[in-house]
Amino acid sequence: RRNGDSRIARAGELPEDQDVGAAGGAEQHLAGDDGLDEVGSAAEGDELDVDVLGAEEAPPDFHSRFSATRKLYRYTILNRAYPSALRRRFVTHVDYPLDVRRMAREASALKGTHDFISFHAAGGKAGSSVRTIRRISVRRLGDDVVIEVEATGFLKNMVRTIAGTLIDIGRGRFPAGSMKR
Repeated sequence: RRNGDSRIARAGELPEDQDVGAAGGAEQHLAGDDGLDEVGSAAEGDELDVDVLGAEEAPPDFHSRFSATRKLYRYTILNRAYPSALRRRFVTHVDYPLDVRRMAREASALKGTHDFISFHAAGGKAGSSVRTIRRISVRRLGDDVVIEVEATGFLKNMVRTIAGTLIDIGRGRFPAGSMKR
């Protein structure tokens, strides 16, 4: 509920993503008599920075979170000696060198359908821990190491746990083949 309007529900972002700069989330809005014209005004005055890039009518049974056929999670590591005051809420700072090629090789073992229970945070309420990762990549962009995971869905803190494991692999803490185990 925002701005006193109970018809607006942000349904495309996972609760744990709120503090790490979730991007590209969908917002579900039940339009009233004014239809789609209300959508732009619903974002105005929002306490968050929200840009409405488009709006379209969806079937009545559509739900922006549960009807999604795939989800993309981007995890960014700032890999340099000093942190960023402006980006500290949106990236993980790692001040030691990371072997990104090694991280990418190990990440590829996660592609496909697997039981990801070992990457599931305690207290998660998923009925099944089986997920399908369609695409996973690790690449360096300047001082950033970007991990992108596209999957049918995620467990609680799944990508954070994968990222932490990849960081340990990138610094040489785990041997080659660790992700397959």
